[in-house]
Amino acid sequence: MTALTSLRVIELGGDVASAYCAKLLAGFGAEVLRIEHPSSRRSGPLAPADGDSADWLDTGKQRIECDDDALRALCTSADLIIDGLGAGGLEALGVDTALEQQAAAGRILLRIAPFGLHGPLATAPASDITLYAASGLMQSTGRGDREPLNAGFPLVQLGAGLRACCAVLIALHRRAGDGKGDVIEVSMQETALDTYEIALIQYLRSGKVARRNGDEHDLVPWRTFRCRDGWATVVGGPMRNWQKACTLFEDAELASSRLAHMGDRIAHRDEVYTRMQPWLSRTDKRAVFHLGQQAGLAWTYLASLEEAASDPQFEARAFFAEAASDDAHDRGRMPGAPFRPARSPWRQLAAPRHSRPGAEVAGAASTRWRGNAATNEQPLAGITVLDFTHDWAGPHAARLLADYGAQVIKIEYPARLDGMRGGYKARINQYPRVHQLHRNKQSITLDLRIPEHRAACHRLVAQADILLDNSRPGVMARKGLAPETLRQLNPRLIAVSLSAFGATGPYAAYAGYGGSIESISGLQELTAYVDDDKRFRVRELDVLNGVFGTLAALLALVQRDDDGEGQWVDVAETETTAWLIGEHFLRYFRHGSQPQPQGNGDARFALQDCFACAGEDQWLTLTAADEAQVRQLRALVGGHDRLHEDVARWCASRDAQQAEQQLHAVGIAAAHVRSAAALANDAHLQERTWWLDLEGERFPGLPFRLGRGGGVLHRRGPDLGADNAAVLPAVGLPPEQWPDLSPQALGTAYDNETEPS
Repeated sequence: MTALTSLRVIELGGDVASAYCAKLLAGFGAEVLRIEHPSSRRSGPLAPADGDSADWLDTGKQRIECDDDALRALCTSADLIIDGLGAGGLEALGVDTALEQQAAAGRILLRIAPFGLHGPLATAPASDITLYAASGLMQSTGRGDREPLNAGFPLVQLGAGLRACCAVLIALHRRAGDGKGDVIEVSMQETALDTYEIALIQYLRSGKVARRNGDEHDLVPWRTFRCRDGWATVVGGPMRNWQKACTLFEDAELASSRLAHMGDRIAHRDEVYTRMQPWLSRTDKRAVFHLGQQAGLAWTYLASLEEAASDPQFEARAFFAEAASDDAHDRGRMPGAPFRPARSPWRQLAAPRHSRPGAEVAGAASTRWRGNAATNEQPLAGITVLDFTHDWAGPHAARLLADYGAQVIKIEYPARLDGMRGGYKARINQYPRVHQLHRNKQSITLDLRIPEHRAACHRLVAQADILLDNSRPGVMARKGLAPETLRQLNPRLIAVSLSAFGATGPYAAYAGYGGSIESISGLQELTAYVDDDKRFRVRELDVLNGVFGTLAALLALVQRDDDGEGQWVDVAETETTAWLIGEHFLRYFRHGSQPQPQGNGDARFALQDCFACAGEDQWLTLTAADEAQVRQLRALVGGHDRLHEDVARWCASRDAQQAEQQLHAVGIAAAHVRSAAALANDAHLQERTWWLDLEGERFPGLPFRLGRGGGVLHRRGPDLGADNAAVLPAVGLPPEQWPDLSPQALGTAYDNETEPS
């Protein structure tokens, strides 16, 4: 039985975000009815790009034709209504949206809108590029000497749909306890701001404004480089392995003491690149990939969609699956399961071609939930999570659970600290990114090589509900925490393992970071300027891969609510990354077409681009969807013959924010490219009270809002071992056995030992 069997979902709305959320629910067992109604027609800038895109998004669903009466009847029969109609849309159809009514009926109402349902921008038109600009993500994408660059796929909408699905599962978990439904509000902009969390917290604490720099990472090396037959992603991590791997470059100076530490390589960035390039220029990209991995570094290569589609790792894990259908039109390979729960198989169903009348499917809502526990405002209260993760994706997965009430215990190994604690021992508790990524968590320190520490850890496992790790396969087993051991210790435990390539296949032992995963998955191939052969990263895939980990944990939790059993979930981040561009894979398998980057344009629309405005590094994005909007645009900007040049001239003399408001007034999607500084003072976010305050310090807000409450900031990320006294004695580890946390006993994930002078 799949996790969501008997859950009835009504999908209303024409945007990608709503469809993506519903697709995930359908794949794990829900009955999803996508409503064909005039108000739910798929058109406009936020709709799926074409028929292949719609088929990818609609796998596993039924299309239902409805008039107003049939729609209201179907809504009454649903467990979940996904409302993508925007502010006022559902109310206009006569559907009750009051929290009290939904809660009493045990129904969950999910409301997704570009900027939320209230605030100055609540009714503002939007498109994929304007959402990317309005979230700050575009400010960090592309070259520093050029205009900001849009993502080559609808990243903001997909991220919104993914988090919306998490919100639904949280509400389902709470409903299993008290029988009550909820009303969830998801602002696409706010979900994207959650993705931009480190840039935002760094600005709040230091005033540093993140800006695009051509993917030039702070660490050296950490980007794509030209090689003999394309591009390879060469990173200097895990940094403890650099000295062994850098001998591949056949330049003795790279392995010398002068460039031994990351701080030295940062100080001599250009020299390091110059010394690396000769070997790269004569080496094939796949050879770079495998040689680097065999030396212990997370190298990959920039794969085209064709190369990713035939990748041996994807093939070994049967990642691409044929859509099951008797209709030849529906066939085509596409990504299968986004992750692999042991007890909830993914249903690879075809996209529906034919609609059914709504009267044929009306019926009663599910009554699987029991509703016999007391209501608690924090929906994940009572859930204990053991967080063995490090760096970004895994910690973000655990942070979302902590924000909505779970007790998350971060388990740290003092001899090799989380990379986010930095490379300088005097500063391990001072980095704002730690305060953000690990907020609402506890920190304890254990050395699992020591029998007493391992025994204490096993006692924690026996009491826990969820365990998260993002180590390479085999690492947790060497710590005495293999999946079979965990199940013996606690049959109700949900164990989620995030790794770069998954637990099986020829690359299972290979390492990965966000940049290397993006490039080999085919995703990075989509984002580029039209006149430039360099492909750029989008911001920030680490976070979205982490949210897939959250989703995996919540899905297993909902299934456990029903049957009492735990399970292990295998999350391969190359697969979750590829899942974000599933429509492109389906299109490739059907037609053999390799997508070409569109820069800031979009062939579907009459005009879309990013234009320079008055002031330094000030930019405006806009989408004129059709000829009617072109006429509105011409009337606003003047000129007659060359629309693009006329708009560029009009923008150049105007403040970007004022230009955005003028375009909204005539119904055109537009957004100035916001920086972290602009977002910190954004009037819309302030009216929505998105920013959080804790003891006088501001933090980025929450990705979604639960009408019945949930989502609280009560603690910034803790100091190393701050909760040893609160946790360790209770699991049999007295103070005299705690790890030494003095500077001389600490190691770091970096190869620096002291603060540079």
